[in-house]
Amino acid sequence: MKIGTYNLEFLFDAGTRLFSGKEYDFPTEFVEKRFAYFAKQFEVLDADILFLQELGDESALIKILEQMEGKYSYFIAKPDEHGVGNAVIFKEGLDYSCESIPTNASLPVFDVDDQDTLGSRIPSRRDYVKLEAEYNDEKLTIVGIHIKSGFLMYESGGDYPKVVSQTDKVDGIIRSEMFRFSQAKKVRQIVDEAFTGDEKAQVIVLGDFNSLQSNKVFEIIRGHIKKDPDALVPILDTLEEDNRYSIIGKHYNGLIDHVLVSKSLEKSVNATQIHNKDLTNHEGNSDYPYIIESDHAPVTFSLI
Repeated sequence: MKIGTYNLEFLFDAGTRLFSGKEYDFPTEFVEKRFAYFAKQFEVLDADILFLQELGDESALIKILEQMEGKYSYFIAKPDEHGVGNAVIFKEGLDYSCESIPTNASLPVFDVDDQDTLGSRIPSRRDYVKLEAEYNDEKLTIVGIHIKSGFLMYESGGDYPKVVSQTDKVDGIIRSEMFRFSQAKKVRQIVDEAFTGDEKAQVIVLGDFNSLQSNKVFEIIRGHIKKDPDALVPILDTLEEDNRYSIIGKHYNGLIDHVLVSKSLEKSVNATQIHNKDLTNHEGNSDYPYIIESDHAPVTFSLI
């Protein structure tokens, strides 16, 4: 069973779309080139199950799948308010069930008598994809995620502030990190549910974490108590360090697309690969956002 994850960097159909906070018009000729590119990419990856992030339009995915020789079914989780969401494609004939999972969990309080009003005020964002299948005659749970990036969050309901003080920046950082922690906690809850009553549960979490391994978001999802049976294992650690990156930035190459597996699956993982050979830095490209390829490298591995 070959499994993968791939952030498509806002894959839209033709028309005016919101891309990283700004509206752009994407002409038919441009999007058709992207569709042809990703159809070829999907064929080369040849994954049985491929999780996707930043899918902007269902029609875009349909047009890609129509160009492929292999036949795939798909599932799209509930998108955000702009229509961007997470999805998964899987080869036809395979028996999988999929579910759309809201992405936020309530945040902890400092006193048991405090009312948790903060957690309920954080809106969900781009539902996660939960896929259940069978592997070695046992249930396999795979969760495809996309954690919010570290962009600052200013007060909702108002315009972007023209003048930003140091304190405003602090508030934006706190809101952003609380949002990310809430999303990470939700992933951990899904994992904990899979392990309830089964210490040898088969679980995989993969996708765009928007976090390095040193980040607390990664640690929350992986499991803070690493010796416990429900702690997950980062399989990309097996790759050579020089090749362990899924994005290229101005100052460093980073690994923010991760695959975590349960300890019960660790010895079954094979052929792990980050397909970053042709990855480029989009920040330095004057054609941005009219770039065919994604700014993320796909990641694949097999269970044998």
